[in-house]
Amino acid sequence: MKAYILNGGHDSSELEPYQKEIEAVLKGKGCEAESVLLRDLDIGNCMGCFGCWVKTPGKCVIDDANREFTRKFVNADLVVFLTPITFGGYSSHIKKSLDRFIPAISPFFISIDGETHHRKRYENYPDIFAIGVTDGKNPEEERVFKELVERNTINMHTRRWSTLVIRQGDPQFDKKIHKGLLEVGR
Repeated sequence: MKAYILNGGHDSSELEPYQKEIEAVLKGKGCEAESVLLRDLDIGNCMGCFGCWVKTPGKCVIDDANREFTRKFVNADLVVFLTPITFGGYSSHIKKSLDRFIPAISPFFISIDGETHHRKRYENYPDIFAIGVTDGKNPEEERVFKELVERNTINMHTRRWSTLVIRQGDPQFDKKIHKGLLEVGR
């Protein structure tokens, strides 16, 4: 199994203990895992030009590190989003990458549970495990994060997904990560 860990931390040490735990659990399961600290990559903002649908189908017109991200995303069995929770959402680094995920879906629509969503461009998409780290001061922020991830997984055509909110300083974070990884990426 191939796993891709996207660390959306604002600096290299912010989410390091969680990333190391994820890597250890995946390695213990015999997975091939690659971690990426998104803040260190040159990733531009989506221009909303839809060139990835009409000019270069399946490939963003912006030639930067996110082209590789999208390729690895689609070819992974499991993608882990590791992010500080920001106003109930992902960090700006994760958000910018996900905005640029649009080449991996079709510009045409289908109905999923009575809602309109984009069709798949590819046969398979990865399972998703989203881990949000918070100071725990705002329970509403945690609820919004979980709902955001759920809605995103519909658009990403994810078969299995799970979210985990970890409060900073939680001494049980390793056990929670292990349990969460058991729910996805079997």
